[in-house]
Amino acid sequence: MADGIATASTKQMAHDQTQNGAPLDSVMHPDVDTQRSRDVLIALIGLRLVNALTLATFFQPDEYYQALEPAWRMTFGGQSGAWITWEWDHQLRSAIYPSFISGLYHLANGTCWLLSGPPTLRTQLLILLPKVGHAGLAALTDYSAWQLGERLYGRRSRKSSAMVGRELVSLQRCLF
Repeated sequence: MADGIATASTKQMAHDQTQNGAPLDSVMHPDVDTQRSRDVLIALIGLRLVNALTLATFFQPDEYYQALEPAWRMTFGGQSGAWITWEWDHQLRSAIYPSFISGLYHLANGTCWLLSGPPTLRTQLLILLPKVGHAGLAALTDYSAWQLGERLYGRRSRKSSAMVGRELVSLQRCLF
């Protein structure tokens, strides 16, 4: 019985990966697929940027909060007023994610210094750049989910579109 189910599943996957009896790989020109991938990535980046820049509510899970403060400390020093939790004092957390945010803070600070901008510009950039950076991370995650679906279920399958659609409408993912 299990072999029959596996065979039916394999046949369905093979059917999903064909179009008019021919494999999709042989139907689509590689440039068409590359352009489609670019279009999907650009659309996802655009959606995530709009979400990040227009969101007016405040939601900050503990992990996110605990990355901003160490990033601030990495960028502006130990006397900058960052609130560091005990996990950071005992080096129990990875510095990879806060380093990403710290890089964005450095970019904002350096941009303001180069432009000789007023303190209000610096403040706006320090708020804006992490939002833009996180929008980019979210878009890359969405794109990776879509690519995984394309590989698992076949190009242009409804299931791969459903995977990225689920990412886009997830309430938690829309709040960052």
